[in-house]
Amino acid sequence: DNTDVPKLSDSADAAFRKLDRGAKGYVTYDDVASLTDFASEFGNADSSHRGRLNLAGLTKAWAAYAKRGN
Repeated sequence: DNTDVPKLSDSADAAFRKLDRGAKGYVTYDDVASLTDFASEFGNADSSHRGRLNLAGLTKAWAAYAKRGN
């Protein structure tokens, strides 16, 4: 069990803290690669198309991901 990989039961804030390993203030596609099928939610939430999500963006993506129940 990898403690760096968020679980669906984690809040978006907790998931963000686990994924933002370098405390950059954002996560990239590489940061979320461990999440199965998360890329589509990431892309939908990446409104600036910069390949990164801040906490607000990740919160939006996480809600959609959790709703899908991966």
